[in-house]
Amino acid sequence: MIQIRIDENDPMGQFIKHRAEEIGVSPEEVAVAFAHTTFENTVRDLHKRFMTGEFTQGVFADMLGIERIDLIHLLDDIGLQATNV
Repeated sequence: MIQIRIDENDPMGQFIKHRAEEIGVSPEEVAVAFAHTTFENTVRDLHKRFMTGEFTQGVFADMLGIERIDLIHLLDDIGLQATNV
């Protein structure tokens, strides 16, 4: 498990706390959702570049720090094309 500490007084911490109160969930749930959204946006941004042929599937996987097979599954889960041919 990876744990992250966010100071509730810095802007991101204030945002997370405010959002949690606004929707009635814990700050931890908001932080996890925020991290997932940020990760998915990163994957989508890299995918756009991958689709133009800027880099290979292997490089794409390396950029995310995962194995190629995991990249294929991830792209499938998100609904993105796994090949650029």
